[in-house]
Amino acid sequence: QRPADRLLVFCDEAAEVENPIQSLQQARASGQGIDVLIGPEGGFAEEERALLLRQPSILRLALGPRILRADTAAVAALALVQEAPWQADLERDCNQCNQRLPWGARLQTW
Repeated sequence: QRPADRLLVFCDEAAEVENPIQSLQQARASGQGIDVLIGPEGGFAEEERALLLRQPSILRLALGPRILRADTAAVAALALVQEAPWQADLERDCNQCNQRLPWGARLQTW
């Protein structure tokens, strides 16, 4: 089970397209880092989406007006996370705990 104090960036093709950097700034991650969730190429089922939206510390984020392939979406999502204003704090924290990715994100695909 995912720790409740980690921010979950849920990349959802059905989310309203807004400024992703601004959304990330408002969601500010805790020192525990973030998780990035990219869905399958066919998109999330409504049941999956409903389950995910009940999770604590979640940010539902659109990656733009186009539906991306899963591998392209992963690169786009991680690039956005790296540009978040609090990224430097996460990088420092994750260097202390030796996370695999330099900005504290863990990539999980379905």
